[in-house]
Amino acid sequence: MDKQALTAEQELASRFESLGYNCEFGFVQHQCGWEQGGLLRWALAMPGPLVQNLRSGFKGLYEFRNLVPRNAKMVTDTATGIGFHSEMRSTGGAFDDPEPRRRRIHAGEAGKIGYLRDRFLGQLAEGRQMFVFKYNPGLPPETVGQLAGAIAARGPGRLLYVTAADRPEEVGTVSHAGGNLYLGRVARVWWRDPDPGNIDYPGWVQLMRNCERFLR
Repeated sequence: MDKQALTAEQELASRFESLGYNCEFGFVQHQCGWEQGGLLRWALAMPGPLVQNLRSGFKGLYEFRNLVPRNAKMVTDTATGIGFHSEMRSTGGAFDDPEPRRRRIHAGEAGKIGYLRDRFLGQLAEGRQMFVFKYNPGLPPETVGQLAGAIAARGPGRLLYVTAADRPEEVGTVSHAGGNLYLGRVARVWWRDPDPGNIDYPGWVQLMRNCERFLR
């Protein structure tokens, strides 16, 4: 990929912000060369907690007392229900390090997450980004509507809800479903298997390009 094309894809990817569920869209942005961190870019966020956090402004996010092991390299914030990567390692459901060391690690991580939260809320208020969410099992329309409504309550941001296409000709397409809700299709959604190479990168890039007319 030449420098001009990479710059174009970086600019394109910068217009979107992940709402989590898993890391799929984070890898898509990485493939495009867009490396700016995001609050939920590498997080695990389920639909219900996500709606509540959008409504509350992520109240009580990442307080030390609410963090429990999720897996060896992640923690779950029980106050928000979001999973984050962390240097607070664990084995068999128990933290490896004593509390004083974990508090030192947490202090650094909490500062970064707090900064990303504030920037994320600013992005919601500004509305320049299109906010991307996909949920592999699929969502009922009322939940998608709740997500779109929670975004709209904080500003002019738009929700791009992405699912797997039923037919090849749907891959990369986007449609306006009313209000601030847009529906996108890729060839397949990634189940967080060990190989991010299985993500439908061409479908995602085409989808983002087809969203550009809605971002002007």
